[in-house]
Amino acid sequence: MLERAELEQRLRKLKQQLYPQAVPDKKEREYVEATAAELQEKFRKAVQGIKEIEDVNICGSVGKNTWVKGKREVDIFLLFKKGTAKHVMEKFTEEVAKQVLESCQPIKASRQYIRGKYKDFEVDVVPVYKIERPEEFVCITDVTPFHVQYVRSRLAAEQRDEVRILKKYLQLVHCYGAESYISGLSGYAAELLIIYYGGFERCLASLCTSKPPIYIDIEQRYGSLAAARAVLSAPKLRSPIIIIDPVLPTRNAAASLSYQRFARLLYATFQTVDALPQEKPVLKKYKLTFYLPENVFGKKVLAQATAFFSRLKRRLQQEGFFVLEYEVHSPSSGIYCIEFKLLNSELPELGIKLGPYIWLVSAVKQFVHEHADALTFGLEDTRIYAVYKRRLRNIKEFVEHLLKESELARATFLQQVKRWEIEEC
Repeated sequence: MLERAELEQRLRKLKQQLYPQAVPDKKEREYVEATAAELQEKFRKAVQGIKEIEDVNICGSVGKNTWVKGKREVDIFLLFKKGTAKHVMEKFTEEVAKQVLESCQPIKASRQYIRGKYKDFEVDVVPVYKIERPEEFVCITDVTPFHVQYVRSRLAAEQRDEVRILKKYLQLVHCYGAESYISGLSGYAAELLIIYYGGFERCLASLCTSKPPIYIDIEQRYGSLAAARAVLSAPKLRSPIIIIDPVLPTRNAAASLSYQRFARLLYATFQTVDALPQEKPVLKKYKLTFYLPENVFGKKVLAQATAFFSRLKRRLQQEGFFVLEYEVHSPSSGIYCIEFKLLNSELPELGIKLGPYIWLVSAVKQFVHEHADALTFGLEDTRIYAVYKRRLRNIKEFVEHLLKESELARATFLQQVKRWEIEEC
């Protein structure tokens, strides 16, 4: 592997390559900022007379001035008086959004929010409580305005572009997004990493040369990982990077990151800087695509898709297909894909079913009865097995069987699918 100084030097070159892809020019900055201000003004006018709404904030990456070039998304937060009933918040949010935006759709979440269109922007209108301190939150989104304030106060002007480059890189290596189907880093976590490390190359070099868990406590709320473990519950500290939220120290801002996704980040980085040999197209790669109605989308459906794909992978492996890696993504509304690599796309003519331990006489008798059509039986170590002739050997045929005839066919996600297709890519 590379020495730290050489690694940083190569990452600096990578940053130069990413800069034009990640950093908006002056014209785009002015357009996005003007549109955001225009939206804020329109929403402030729309909420006049609604005593439950105290203010309208621009949040998200536009609010923090860290959006990636070409991104046309604005988050509008409606700040309600604390104590306003949830159904009242959701009702006013929808009414106000429809006054300003086109193509409004409600999105199910802990509090329903509205997604709509304004010019060429996708706009989320989110109801939150206006609270004095982060600890007073009812729903975690209530803390978001504090995150925006913190990032704006701590990021130096030149570091905003460092954040953009880091976000772009995380997107390219499929490690960006806190959603369960991604298990990557959120935009806020990326911003905190730049605040802590100072820049893109130092951040990635540190992550690539440190053994997880990597503990980051910008405001020194606990002082050490051991001290944090004494206060925070174990589930909050299971991620390979632990970032104590400077705004809400009972929260790990990188809790969404899985070890698998972290490993993917390191592997992609080592390959990008030529610290590891480049992959060669030796293994066969398949793409399984499901088509749902266009109005079926959102985090809930993606979570269902991820759970379904995980079950599908297990069944393939149980049958003897060696699935080495897979990615789940949704390229557009109503379309969900799983891309996976296989060591073997064709199975041998004969297969084996492993049975119970030989001394479990009743279980062995039942196993033999259930596999009466087996070609033969035998003993593997201490367990009986049955040899059978496979009916389906090809990956495409087997997937088709699973989706039509197995218990997977009853999965909630699959019930919403209009059609599907599998192809080698």
